[in-house]
Amino acid sequence: MNRIKSTIIAGFIGISAMAQMPTIILFPSEAWMKEHGYGENVVTNGRSRWNSDYQKAFDNENIDRTEISTALSTTSATLHSIGFKCEDLKQSLGGLDEDAALADEFGVDLDDNAERVIPDIKVEVNWKLERKVLASSQYSVQLIAKDYYTNDVIAAIDEPGNLSAEGLKGDLRRVIESHMADFSDKLKESFEKTLKYGREVKVTIFARDMDFNADQLQGQTMKFYFRDVLKGIAKNGVSNNKRDTSRMQEYRVRIENGSKLEDIGEILQNKFSSVGVHIDVKKVGVGSLAIIVGR
Repeated sequence: MNRIKSTIIAGFIGISAMAQMPTIILFPSEAWMKEHGYGENVVTNGRSRWNSDYQKAFDNENIDRTEISTALSTTSATLHSIGFKCEDLKQSLGGLDEDAALADEFGVDLDDNAERVIPDIKVEVNWKLERKVLASSQYSVQLIAKDYYTNDVIAAIDEPGNLSAEGLKGDLRRVIESHMADFSDKLKESFEKTLKYGREVKVTIFARDMDFNADQLQGQTMKFYFRDVLKGIAKNGVSNNKRDTSRMQEYRVRIENGSKLEDIGEILQNKFSSVGVHIDVKKVGVGSLAIIVGR
């Protein structure tokens, strides 16, 4: 399991408590991690995927003196000043070794049992500075806020500029603060929907030997049968199809805050078993279910 996911994964879909404000965790962006070699390409079923190693980045004793560290701390301070709770990624990683030692001693995977605080939103931070001798140095700063459960983009800041006399920290603070009103409004709006309509999770359904658009189930085209089943388990019937192909259906489903994702999977398994359809259900990350239909 990815090391960072291991530090913050939990067995339930919860709401972070901070006066109706979302909890945020900041990450160096994947682009920055790739550029500086903190991670590796992992090939699965012929597909290459970058796997960032945040622990390796923070093990570098010089990380606190880098521009990305300044970008992370400035972003965190700005978000905190307007009421957001920012979890510290470095401290979260620090607890991993203690859990790993206990797991080795007692033979228990504590990641499956610990009820840790899971952020509602992750903000990926990328900072790049191109220093020039005979002209103004140029920078670009990018913040991308994503729902921690579905990985859907909520808000973004993408701003290039010339380094001024204020220096790195001053320019970074100015850029972030000048865009923060709209950025934070989108974060709050997203979280208000979670409080009102329930936590949004991703359910992706794959067909091994069936066609969602052609095959029938209980007198309905398969994709419509799955649509109705997901609406039936969703809070207030809020379930939206995001991708629709003959072999794959992807949904965003609102569920009651506090519901266990595993329980949703069990409900689906029992439902389809009752009509003679075999499905395999797999939890992927914190807020996603993969359902494979057929044997």
